[in-house]
Amino acid sequence: MVEDQSQKEKQCTSAREESKRLMDKRDVIDAQLAENEAVLKANNVDMDTKLVDEEGFPKAEIDVYSVRIARHAIITLRNDRKEITEKIEKLVHQIHEERREGTASGPAKEIPIVHRTTNKPFLRITSVRSQSPADQDGIKKGDEIIQFGPFHGDNFQKLEEVAKFVKDSLEKPIRVTILRAMRPVRVELKPRLWSGQGLIGCFFEALPK
Repeated sequence: MVEDQSQKEKQCTSAREESKRLMDKRDVIDAQLAENEAVLKANNVDMDTKLVDEEGFPKAEIDVYSVRIARHAIITLRNDRKEITEKIEKLVHQIHEERREGTASGPAKEIPIVHRTTNKPFLRITSVRSQSPADQDGIKKGDEIIQFGPFHGDNFQKLEEVAKFVKDSLEKPIRVTILRAMRPVRVELKPRLWSGQGLIGCFFEALPK
């Protein structure tokens, strides 16, 4: 029984590591998509804008060569992104199933409690995407964070470590304490896949210490 449980935990860990690897790869694709979409924007065109005039000549105000290359790249990258997202979704489903079986055969692990040493906000939410996990879990634009999982004002160093923690917490609830209208509010934010970019769908900025 113990061996079965240990094997399931190893499988769950393996699926989680593979999903994080794929999410890193998808982040790279998102960055490449943004670069190519910027080419279209700079030329005031989209994926369907005609690049030639009525006589069949390239429009002078458009860098036709660059736009065509960008469009081709966007199509390829979107297809790659879709394929990777489907793989991530299968892995997340696998993690769900293995966690459900583990919960049925043993006690669920408690979310570790972190005793912060300060109530000074160290992050501010600058935007929240509609229907994102952050939106659905109660995070609002302008919220100031005084605790995010293990992080608080006295141990926070840089945004990159928060981003890594979010990615490592796929499908795991994160305890968040925010300051809203000068009053503390506690929420649980669960990073998860959704139709948009990232796992939570909100953006932070670091506050001066």
